[in-house]
Amino acid sequence: PEGRFAEYQRPSISPSGKHIGFIHGIEPNLREFVLDGKTIYSTNSWPRAHWINDDALALIDADNLLVVNALSGAIVTRSALPRN
Repeated sequence: PEGRFAEYQRPSISPSGKHIGFIHGIEPNLREFVLDGKTIYSTNSWPRAHWINDDALALIDADNLLVVNALSGAIVTRSALPRN
């Protein structure tokens, strides 16, 4: 997506280097997780991405854990995390 340099944060590259994800800050309270150029998740916080393997990654966002298929960008699993 187009935007200013500072709008792109937290790059995350798959183990093989075939996929890249990042946070795109649209507005002060709206961010998107973009995977291979496609927006797959919108939130008002700053999610963290952790690669499970080259085909799947986990997004941790506030009190949610999402597992994303890297090939399709589909959210495979969504789970609520316990609050502190």
